[in-house]
Amino acid sequence: MRSAAYPFELAYRLINMFSIKDDIILDPFLGTGTSSLAAMISERNSIGYEIDFKFKEIIENRINNLRDFANSYIDDRINSHVNFINNRIEKKGTTKHHNEIYNFPVVTSQEKTIKINKVKDLNQVSDNEYKVSYYINDYDNLEGAISIEMPIFKKETISPTQENDSLKTKNSVKEV
Repeated sequence: MRSAAYPFELAYRLINMFSIKDDIILDPFLGTGTSSLAAMISERNSIGYEIDFKFKEIIENRINNLRDFANSYIDDRINSHVNFINNRIEKKGTTKHHNEIYNFPVVTSQEKTIKINKVKDLNQVSDNEYKVSYYINDYDNLEGAISIEMPIFKKETISPTQENDSLKTKNSVKEV
């Protein structure tokens, strides 16, 4: 089995820098599924091809652990930002901008409306199809800093299907 695995953080950052929510991410060498996982966590659609079926079990295991991994990763990102901004304020003073969603300071105006939706649930619909639900406005990841319950969800479908000798993953996003 060949592997050109790379860190999740690299795929996640590149996907977020060069695409927007609901875009399609193509990974012609799916491997362990890192790009597709990063796309799902970033609320992007993804299509991945893999000709080596030895990776199928690895990919499925990673998808099945998506919720815990995604939400832990998002919590870490938000906590990291809060630590960064606190250190910046301590050294340089207050920032000019505030994020409207999380109600904390941010450095640039582009960050004012950024929200990172946590994964609500993941269900396997068929042999190679999964459905992922997202919290649209999840304030819980600030652990009590803001206590607002948001019962709105966004759903995404991930459908890996076999076509010829490849594994194809396709995600489609539907508002509910």
